[in-house]
Amino acid sequence: MKYSKTIIIDIGEPFEEDFIRKGKLISKKTIEIKILENGEVKPQSYAYKEPSDIYKEIRDTGEVNLNYCYVKDFSLKDSYLKFNNIIIDGYVQLSKFSAIHAFFDCSDYKTQIIDFSETVFPEGDIEFSQSIFANGRVNFSLSIFKNCELLLLQTKFIKAKVSFDCNDFKNSELNLFDSEINLKITFVLSKFNKYCNFQFKNCNYLDLRGSINRDVINLTNNSKNKHFNIETIDLRNFINLGIIQIDWVRNNVKQLIENQGNETSHREKAEQFRILKENFHKIGQYDDEDKAYVEYRKHEMIALLKERTKGKFLNVFWAYPFYGIAWFVKDWLGSFGTNPWRVLANMGIFYFLFSAIYFFLPKFYNCGIYTTNKNVDLLTDFGRALYHSAITFLTIGYGDYYPSGIIRIFSGIEGFIGLFLMAYFVVAFSRKVLR
Repeated sequence: MKYSKTIIIDIGEPFEEDFIRKGKLISKKTIEIKILENGEVKPQSYAYKEPSDIYKEIRDTGEVNLNYCYVKDFSLKDSYLKFNNIIIDGYVQLSKFSAIHAFFDCSDYKTQIIDFSETVFPEGDIEFSQSIFANGRVNFSLSIFKNCELLLLQTKFIKAKVSFDCNDFKNSELNLFDSEINLKITFVLSKFNKYCNFQFKNCNYLDLRGSINRDVINLTNNSKNKHFNIETIDLRNFINLGIIQIDWVRNNVKQLIENQGNETSHREKAEQFRILKENFHKIGQYDDEDKAYVEYRKHEMIALLKERTKGKFLNVFWAYPFYGIAWFVKDWLGSFGTNPWRVLANMGIFYFLFSAIYFFLPKFYNCGIYTTNKNVDLLTDFGRALYHSAITFLTIGYGDYYPSGIIRIFSGIEGFIGLFLMAYFVVAFSRKVLR
């Protein structure tokens, strides 16, 4: 995963110079910012606006136009209400909003917030496209979006944690196509009712805990990317009533969950893989469904092992052997019934293993494989071992050759293994074909 290539090199001081875009005076002050992007330093100029001037515009017109503007320590929730001496805690109502190619900055990364929380956004397009949020937390929590499209196309969040927690997007779409998030973006306990485009350029951490999806969330890797666009995703308690567009290989889905590390338990990881398994089934990506199912069962087995042994020392002596047997039978032999070709390969391994046993054992012990009829074709020792292993493994048993001595025990074991693996193969193969 390659993180954001955009780095803020220097933010200059505002100076007196008219900032004009498309023949319109935006501000009488200009500020220049040096940005390192793709290894190249690019100086960019912005119109400089004091937050107090913006708060006056909101009070007088309810409109916010921050296109091409640099704004520092912007807060609608607290600073705007205090500036206008509004004591009653409530929502800020906007009639129009646009912030294309804007730059939102914080003076203190740890304490300052770029705050759009508890804001009622207007209908129509809400633009943050090609903007930069830097050096602080960005808060859109508990805001109201009605019949709008929230556009954050090619938006960059540099050293900024972004929160859309507890939002009900109602009939609103959300578009973060080609955006860069080098820390974390959260949608905890949010509701997605329409299409959401999360085709990030890169995103370090996407948190969807407790959220509800009723339409389409597009997480597929941006076709421009040669790297995985999301590093980690958190789907704990996520309710998927719609579909998630995601690809196991292109999105590196296994690592999306595994990268949570010790932050989540094996039981929680298992639940997230189960959610993805059901989603893959819903959208017809059956191979991806199988992969998600395997990871779900693996983490479920480990979670059960830890639950059985936690604080119970004596349980270690039986829980680990049971886990080992379960791992061998369920996972190693056939990937929990999802891989018939692995079962077939293991059938071959066991066949040749027992053939070797039948060939070498008579050289050290008083045992062997003998014929009941002198008129049958006589086979070499190695040919006899291969033949006896085949008819035993496949439970054919013609009766022309029989085992003696200790080989009888191994023949019984091979017969059981052969019967079990043939049934395992039929189940796994039928599952693939019928689906």
